[in-house]
Amino acid sequence: MLVVRHVRMNKKLKAYQVVTLLLVFTVTFCLFKWWDTRNQMIQAAFVAFEIQTTQEIVSETKWTDRNLDAEAILMRLEFTMGYYKAHSNTLSRCPMLQFVNNEYDRMIRDVIKLLKKETGQDYGDDPNSWIDHYHKGMANKRLEPTR
Repeated sequence: MLVVRHVRMNKKLKAYQVVTLLLVFTVTFCLFKWWDTRNQMIQAAFVAFEIQTTQEIVSETKWTDRNLDAEAILMRLEFTMGYYKAHSNTLSRCPMLQFVNNEYDRMIRDVIKLLKKETGQDYGDDPNSWIDHYHKGMANKRLEPTR
C-alpha cells in the first residue's frame, strides 16, 4: 500500500511539472511573438515616416509657386529608396508590409510624375534611371573648372 501511494504522488507531481512547463513555454512564446511584432511595427513606422516625409516634400513643391529643385528631390528619393530597401527585409513577416509597399509605390509614382512635369524630361518610370542621370549631371558639374 505504501508503494502504491508513493507511485501515485510521483505521477501527480510529474503532471504538475508538465503543466507548469507548458505554461512557462506558452508565456515565453507569447512574449517573444509580442516583442518581435512590436519591433517590426516600429520598423514599419520608421519606413512609413520616411516615405510620408518624401511625399510631403513633393506635395509642397507641387502646390506652391517655388521652383522645383530636382536635385534635392532626387537626393531625397535616393535616400528614401535606400532606407526602404535596407529596412523592408526586416518587415518580411510584418502585417504592415503591404501598407508600406503601397505607400512606397505611390511615392515613387508621385515623384516621377512631378519630375516629368516640371523638368520636361522623361527618363522613364524607373527611379534609378532618374537618379543615374542626376549623378552623371553632378559628376559633370564637378569636372567643370571654376573661375
